[in-house]
Amino acid sequence: MSSDLLPDLLSGLVAGGTLALAGATVYLGRASARVAVDAVSPRVFVSRLNVEPQPVNWPNVAGAEPQSINPGLAWSLAQHGADRLGQEASARLRNESGVSALVRPEPPEDVEISVSDWTNPQMPVTPSRQGEWYVAGPGREMVLTMYWWRPASAWAESWKTGTPGYPPRATVAISVRGATGEATDSCKISFGGYVLVPHPREDGWVIGVRDEPWRDIPGMTPPPVTSIGLMERAYSSPFRRRAPGG
Repeated sequence: MSSDLLPDLLSGLVAGGTLALAGATVYLGRASARVAVDAVSPRVFVSRLNVEPQPVNWPNVAGAEPQSINPGLAWSLAQHGADRLGQEASARLRNESGVSALVRPEPPEDVEISVSDWTNPQMPVTPSRQGEWYVAGPGREMVLTMYWWRPASAWAESWKTGTPGYPPRATVAISVRGATGEATDSCKISFGGYVLVPHPREDGWVIGVRDEPWRDIPGMTPPPVTSIGLMERAYSSPFRRRAPGG
């Protein structure tokens, strides 16, 4: 090896080692920062997601509660195909940490949501808000009541074009963060099922009666489907890479 190359080689090895050490230092610094953020961030989980057995009617009066529709009721698409029918579901969230959490549900346009604090089931109350975020104190429980509204004709079309075992479903995103905003948790919940099914004995449609998985009776609907995604955390970290010139 030429003696002229030796200093350059040694300099390269030293530079490489310095870069590796700097990379390890940044990694450890980022990990330490995230541990510190985790220690002061809330932990909120979706513990339950249920779909009600009866669909509901769109309220005719502003502010009125949706009314349940009796299963088995004949439904004329010619006369009431444009009427909106709703599928009702509820999700229960719990703040299992010692700090307050800010919770924001993000539904699609055809899903309506109301939020209640159900820590005391005998006396549910509306939680306080900070803009679009609902406040869940330490140990508090929230219930998201969701209505998925679609025209009756759309529910019927879902039955005609659907795949057995894969009914239509709606997806709602949920975001959670603490007061500092240094970390944001997010997950998605989905629910769905069939509302209208073909009349078992004549032409037309009926409000489906919920069936059991092991039965296949005409005029009945398969059980609804629900899905709760994992809570994933994203950090607003000072170690986040900046854009050139930033």
